[in-house]
Amino acid sequence: MGDDAIEMTDDGSGGFSRRNALKAGVALGVGAAAWSGASITSLGGTPAYAAGCTFAVKFDLVTCRNTDQGASQCPEKFRYHVLGDQLSSGFSIQNNITEGTCCNPGNGANGTSHPFLKWTTTGLTCQVRLLINLPDNCSGTAVANVLLGSGTNGATGIDIDLPCPGDTVNGTTLPANVPSQSQYKITVSCVTTGKESCFTS
Repeated sequence: MGDDAIEMTDDGSGGFSRRNALKAGVALGVGAAAWSGASITSLGGTPAYAAGCTFAVKFDLVTCRNTDQGASQCPEKFRYHVLGDQLSSGFSIQNNITEGTCCNPGNGANGTSHPFLKWTTTGLTCQVRLLINLPDNCSGTAVANVLLGSGTNGATGIDIDLPCPGDTVNGTTLPANVPSQSQYKITVSCVTTGKESCFTS
């Protein structure tokens, strides 16, 4: 694993560490564990992950950016920034969007013009998520946590359709009224195929 992997480590204090607290919670059947660090949480707009899981790869296609809602030329006045801020080795974006691309009204109006996330490493299952939060630095109140797509075949890739406010994607509806001061990021998380239970939201 490289720097992109999420690891749970003891705090080194020799006392009741965060790891031990999490283990104790799991042993007692506690369902929702909140991690005080940034890696694992079931609160706010960050996806929750099963206890004891690490990721083979995790990175942002779009790091924390402001939503662009001043676009009078877009039907929904909602635009996306170009993808690929921090691509990990072996991953690529095909048919990338240009800066300031309008969202897709109805989640599919642009047909086959969507970008695709592709990868060369075999044995990975990956998912792409849109996370929208209020400031600061995408860590404020959660506005949306939407699964944009998932896949196991890197050659086929994941079709990334960029929804508009009010669209429903994979069973989750993006709020119709996203606050204008919202920030968003698009994340990629990958686990070893067969470990999909690590994705819990």
